[in-house]
Amino acid sequence: HAYSLYNFTLKANEERDFNLLLYMDSETPMVEANMNASWKGKITLSTEYQEEDTTIRKMNDYNDTQGMWGYKDKLTKIVIENKKSVKTAEDGGQVYGPFDESADGYGGVQSYVVCDNEETECTGYLQGTNGIKGNEDSRYLFYGFKNVTKIEGLENIDTSNVINMSSMFITMTNLQELDLSSFDTSNATNMSSMFYGMNNLQSLNLNNLVLANDFIIGCSYGLNNLNTIEMKNVDTSKITRMNSFFSSCSKVQELDLSSFETSNVTSMDYMFNGMEKLQKLDLSSFDTNQVTNMNNMFANTTNLQSITFGPKFVHKSEATTSGMFLNCGAPERPFGDSWSGVSFD
Repeated sequence: HAYSLYNFTLKANEERDFNLLLYMDSETPMVEANMNASWKGKITLSTEYQEEDTTIRKMNDYNDTQGMWGYKDKLTKIVIENKKSVKTAEDGGQVYGPFDESADGYGGVQSYVVCDNEETECTGYLQGTNGIKGNEDSRYLFYGFKNVTKIEGLENIDTSNVINMSSMFITMTNLQELDLSSFDTSNATNMSSMFYGMNNLQSLNLNNLVLANDFIIGCSYGLNNLNTIEMKNVDTSKITRMNSFFSSCSKVQELDLSSFETSNVTSMDYMFNGMEKLQKLDLSSFDTNQVTNMNNMFANTTNLQSITFGPKFVHKSEATTSGMFLNCGAPERPFGDSWSGVSFD
């Protein structure tokens, strides 16, 4: 007789152990014909190839405590890896995980937390074979890792399908450098509040990014120590509002805005307000034909010595300009006269 004892499905990287108990009925006659019996069985393995999905799960808002996110207060460093490997700790240290961080629950993305013996230094490892795919909804992805001072391997996250990046790094209060130049943000439609509360951030690299309409640096919301902003080859064609874009970035001394596309922008009020250390500003690529609000645009740029305007930087008659050059270091001139060597139409 043949019997199918058990049928089951294994997930990726899943193991199962079974004990097969063989016994003889108590009423079996103890005769030679029944002795030295043998049993034969077989395991049938049916496989269907499916490429492992390395999409990271959506965070459960800012209160997420699953997996690695349950160790937010312990982590001092985050490492994102393009392969999966087992992590071990040095003498006396502790390893937590692996945790399944995949969107489909099949282990395509996993994490470990590795701590020293006193758990004062803990590193979170986020792993995926051939990298990690960002979730379409990546809100709060790194929210609340307040003790993390460094993130390595951001280039191992494929963000090409991400739509929502809002609050992505919010309240990472001890991170000092953030390089997003490897991010593909071409499909992102929400990039609001990405950096709010990053009080110790000093360097921000946004080179090559496509910026969503609601993107803003946000120095007014906690970026008190930001002194370097890199924005080469940035695509700003989707943006219609640039009000307060760099407002209160008081420690930034240089800006490269040569790639800025502003033909769709309607408001630039307070755009550079409070950039106290900025000395030179080249706006030769700016097209302000649609701008109707320039109030306080250059206000409180007390060390600004020169501004370069291009032929498309125009002052429309209906545009409001109250306080446009208030406390501006460069010599102020009324519109219609030459100001820093440029005439306003």
